[in-house]
Amino acid sequence: MARVCPHIALLTANETQAQALEKLLQKYITLIHVRSLQELDESLGASQFDALFCDWSDRNGTWKDALETVREQHPDLPVILLSRIGGESEWLEVIEMGAFDLLVPPYDESYVLSLIEHAAASRLARQWHPLPVTPVAVA
Repeated sequence: MARVCPHIALLTANETQAQALEKLLQKYITLIHVRSLQELDESLGASQFDALFCDWSDRNGTWKDALETVREQHPDLPVILLSRIGGESEWLEVIEMGAFDLLVPPYDESYVLSLIEHAAASRLARQWHPLPVTPVAVA
């Protein structure tokens, strides 16, 4: 049986971070490093990804802009934000903006793999059980 390998997009201009994540996860996932929002858009149009790691900030925008773009075009794609800081207020902001989670270094292999598994399972569950368009009344 062929091994199923998760496909994860990584949006970052930080080459060091991209290489570190690729080295950490290369046995388990296919990591596609994209360096711009345009490249991300092209990659998302050409391939199906299980999740997106996002550490984005340049003259054209921030992670919030990237998240908004992804949400508009691929609303079921789990986005995991990468940040150098990760306190409670940062985590709440990320979740409230619609991201799946916040990941801060140092990156622990087992934790990152668990996070990817949960993100992929969440996406699959949303495809199986779409959220209702109208609120359900609770008695």
